[in-house]
Amino acid sequence: MRKVAIKDIRKQDYFYSEAIKTLRTNIQLSGKSIKTILVTSCFPNEGKSDVALSLVQELSSIGKKVLLIDGDIRKSDFVIRLGIEQEVIGLSDIFYRNFPHLRFLHLN
Repeated sequence: MRKVAIKDIRKQDYFYSEAIKTLRTNIQLSGKSIKTILVTSCFPNEGKSDVALSLVQELSSIGKKVLLIDGDIRKSDFVIRLGIEQEVIGLSDIFYRNFPHLRFLHLN
Protein backbone atom coordinates (compact mmCIF):
# COMPACT_ATOMS: atom_id res chain seq x y z
CA MET A 1 0.00 0.00 0.00
CA ARG A 2 1.30 3.41 -0.97
CA LYS A 3 1.37 6.18 1.62
CA VAL A 4 0.86 9.84 0.81
CA ALA A 5 2.02 12.58 3.13
CA ILE A 6 -0.83 14.99 3.76
CA LYS A 7 0.12 18.55 4.46
CA ASP A 8 -2.43 21.31 4.00
CA ILE A 9 -0.70 24.54 3.02
CA ARG A 10 -3.50 26.78 4.27
CA LYS A 11 -3.20 28.53 7.60
CA GLN A 12 -5.86 27.41 10.06
CA ASP A 13 -7.15 29.49 12.88
CA TYR A 14 -7.11 28.46 16.52
CA PHE A 15 -10.86 28.01 16.94
CA TYR A 16 -11.18 25.79 13.86
CA SER A 17 -8.29 23.61 15.06
CA GLU A 18 -9.86 23.27 18.50
CA ALA A 19 -13.22 22.33 16.96
CA ILE A 20 -11.53 19.56 14.93
CA LYS A 21 -9.73 18.31 18.06
CA THR A 22 -13.06 18.25 19.90
CA LEU A 23 -14.58 16.26 17.03
CA ARG A 24 -11.66 13.81 17.18
CA THR A 25 -12.07 13.40 20.94
CA ASN A 26 -15.82 12.83 20.61
CA ILE A 27 -15.19 10.15 17.99
CA GLN A 28 -12.61 8.47 20.24
CA LEU A 29 -14.92 8.51 23.25
CA SER A 30 -17.93 7.20 21.34
CA GLY A 31 -16.52 3.65 21.21
CA LYS A 32 -13.90 1.52 19.52
CA SER A 33 -16.36 -0.06 17.13
CA ILE A 34 -16.38 2.99 14.83
CA LYS A 35 -14.65 2.04 11.58
CA THR A 36 -16.28 4.42 9.09
CA ILE A 37 -17.00 8.12 9.15
CA LEU A 38 -18.93 9.77 6.33
CA VAL A 39 -18.80 13.52 5.81
CA THR A 40 -21.64 14.74 3.61
CA SER A 41 -24.10 17.57 3.05
CA CYS A 42 -26.83 18.66 0.67
CA PHE A 43 -25.12 21.64 -0.91
CA PRO A 44 -21.68 22.46 -2.34
CA ASN A 45 -19.18 24.68 -0.50
CA GLU A 46 -20.31 23.75 3.00
CA GLY A 47 -16.84 22.62 4.11
CA LYS A 48 -17.06 18.83 3.69
CA SER A 49 -13.58 18.54 2.21
CA ASP A 50 -12.08 20.85 4.83
CA VAL A 51 -13.62 18.91 7.72
CA ALA A 52 -12.69 15.53 6.24
CA LEU A 53 -9.09 16.58 5.55
CA SER A 54 -8.65 18.19 8.96
CA LEU A 55 -10.09 15.14 10.69
CA VAL A 56 -7.76 12.85 8.72
CA GLN A 57 -4.77 14.96 9.73
CA GLU A 58 -5.85 15.01 13.37
CA LEU A 59 -6.50 11.26 13.59
CA SER A 60 -3.23 10.41 11.84
CA SER A 61 -1.32 12.73 14.18
CA ILE A 62 -2.26 10.45 17.10
CA GLY A 63 -1.20 7.31 15.25
CA LYS A 64 -4.51 6.16 13.80
CA LYS A 65 -4.52 4.53 10.37
CA VAL A 66 -6.78 6.54 8.10
CA LEU A 67 -8.03 5.99 4.56
CA LEU A 68 -9.55 9.07 2.92
CA ILE A 69 -11.80 8.30 -0.05
CA ASP A 70 -12.83 11.33 -2.06
CA GLY A 71 -16.17 10.42 -3.59
CA ASP A 72 -16.50 13.58 -5.67
CA ILE A 73 -16.05 12.15 -9.16
CA ARG A 74 -16.69 15.40 -11.02
CA LYS A 75 -14.50 17.96 -9.26
CA SER A 76 -12.11 16.53 -6.74
CA ASP A 77 -9.67 19.08 -5.43
CA PHE A 78 -7.62 17.09 -2.89
CA VAL A 79 -4.78 16.33 -5.31
CA ILE A 80 -4.36 20.00 -6.22
CA ARG A 81 -4.99 21.31 -2.70
CA LEU A 82 -2.42 18.98 -1.14
CA GLY A 83 0.16 19.32 -3.91
CA ILE A 84 0.38 15.56 -4.55
CA GLU A 85 2.76 15.03 -7.45
CA GLN A 86 2.68 11.24 -7.78
CA GLU A 87 0.06 9.42 -9.83
CA VAL A 88 -3.23 9.04 -8.00
CA ILE A 89 -5.84 6.45 -8.90
CA GLY A 90 -9.21 8.13 -8.55
CA LEU A 91 -12.61 6.67 -7.80
CA SER A 92 -13.75 7.06 -11.40
CA ASP A 93 -10.60 5.20 -12.54
CA ILE A 94 -11.58 2.26 -10.35
CA PHE A 95 -15.13 2.29 -11.73
CA TYR A 96 -14.27 2.58 -15.41
CA ARG A 97 -10.77 1.14 -15.92
CA ASN A 98 -9.25 -2.26 -15.21
CA PHE A 99 -6.65 -2.36 -12.42
CA PRO A 100 -5.68 -6.02 -11.96
CA HIS A 101 -2.96 -5.07 -9.46
CA LEU A 102 -5.49 -3.56 -7.05
CA ARG A 103 -7.13 -5.87 -4.56
CA PHE A 104 -10.57 -5.16 -3.26
CA LEU A 105 -12.08 -6.61 -0.12
CA HIS A 106 -15.79 -7.32 -0.16
CA LEU A 107 -17.45 -7.78 3.23
CA ASN A 108 -20.93 -9.16 3.70
